[in-house]
Amino acid sequence: MKTLPLYALSHAVLVLALCSALAASSERIIFPFPADGFSGSYPTGGLISDAAGNLYGVTEVGGAFKNGAVFKLSLENGVWTETVLYSFFGAAGDGGGPASALLLDGGNLYGTTAGGGASAGSYGTVFKLAPDGNGGWTETILHSFNGNDGGGPMDAPLVSDAQGNLYGVTHGGCVFGYCSNGSAFELSPKTTGGWSFKVLHSFGHAGLPDGGLILDKAGNLYGTTTY
Repeated sequence: MKTLPLYALSHAVLVLALCSALAASSERIIFPFPADGFSGSYPTGGLISDAAGNLYGVTEVGGAFKNGAVFKLSLENGVWTETVLYSFFGAAGDGGGPASALLLDGGNLYGTTAGGGASAGSYGTVFKLAPDGNGGWTETILHSFNGNDGGGPMDAPLVSDAQGNLYGVTHGGCVFGYCSNGSAFELSPKTTGGWSFKVLHSFGHAGLPDGGLILDKAGNLYGTTTY
């Protein structure tokens, strides 16, 4: 998990709305994260919305176990109300430290965590959150990185194609003596259940991708590396 700047430890982390009126713009705070951290702290990765106008995002720390959370903001009677959909354990195979924006596909939320997972090196995960039909959400770890297949998916959100395949990048770096320059990967749903993971590319001299991928009509992926 990447080191947090000092200001991120303050409770003054806010979700903002910018309202345009002709040529002028004004800021309105729609939700201040409470100082206790249980609703999440240090929101990263940006927000996404659904057809009903609900907002979804992640916090890199905070939540019930202080390892980050996924949250939803809903507008009710002119007031934005937060619901914590999931708090990461950061241990026992679960992820920790989500930093990228979520992907909403077929009513399910997909994302990555920069740390945690089943591997001893805590290389991060790809996860899915699905509505459980009772107002809650169920998490499934689709893949735990082990370092050889990438590690540290950080700021880059996932993208999907028409078949439901997921694509993303890992930042790489050095963890417990193992160093890499990151990777591009694909996760494909199996007809028998579960997901199939494939490394599409391991970066060499140029690497450490931080931005998200884009997918063109021909199925090609485009992205950037930080050096």
